[in-house]
Amino acid sequence: MADLDGPYDVPCGSGDGDDAAAADNTDKEAATTDADLILPPLPPPLKTRNLEFCCGATTILTCVAVAAGVAVAVIFAPSSNLSTTAKIVCAVLVGVECLVAIVSLLVIGFGDPGIVKRTPATINPIPKDVAERLRAGEGLDGLQNFVDESRGVYCVKCCVWRPRNAVHCTTCRRCCRDHDHHCGFYGRCIAKKNITYFFAVGPAGWAAIVTCIIFAALALAPPIR
Repeated sequence: MADLDGPYDVPCGSGDGDDAAAADNTDKEAATTDADLILPPLPPPLKTRNLEFCCGATTILTCVAVAAGVAVAVIFAPSSNLSTTAKIVCAVLVGVECLVAIVSLLVIGFGDPGIVKRTPATINPIPKDVAERLRAGEGLDGLQNFVDESRGVYCVKCCVWRPRNAVHCTTCRRCCRDHDHHCGFYGRCIAKKNITYFFAVGPAGWAAIVTCIIFAALALAPPIR
C-alpha cells in the first residue's frame, strides 16, 4: 500500500490575492528561518520489508542454484549425449540467464528506486504550520500534506517537497519518484529506476530452469544414428 496524493493533501499558497500575498510572505519567512530548525529523523522501514525481500531473493536464488547445478550435470556427465557445441551453448545460455537474474535482484534489493532525499532544495521552504510545530518541539502527527502548484507536495512524514509523480510508501516509509507500486514479493518500491530489472529478474530465473530442462532432455535422449 502507498499513501497516494489525494485527501491527505491540502492546498498551500492558493486563493485570492490576499491569501497569495500571505503565502508569499510565509515562504519568505520560512526561507530565512529554516536553517534554525531541526527536522525529525526519518522513520525506519517496516520490518516486513526485509521479510518480503527474503522471500523473493530465496525464490530467485533457488532457481539460479538449481539451474547452475543441472547445467553442470548436463555438461560434465559422462553419459551425456550432447555435442561439444551443445554443451557450450547450454553453458552460455544458463550463465547469461543466471547473471541477469542475480544482477536484477541486487539492483532491486539494494539500488535506489528514486527516493526523494533530504537536500536544501527538497527541504526548503518549510510550511508555516510545520515550522511552528518544530519550533515548539512538537511532533507532526495529524498534519496533512501541503500542495503547491510550483513545488509539488510537501510530505509531512518525510519533511520534503516531492514531485506530483511521487508517492509516500507506507512500507518503505519514503517518498519515491515515478512510483509504480510497492512489491510485496521483493519488499521494495518499484519505480522508474528499477522497473526494468523488476520485469527481468523473474523471467531470467525461470528461463534458466527451462533451458536446463531442455538440454537435460537432449542429453538423456539416445543419439540419432
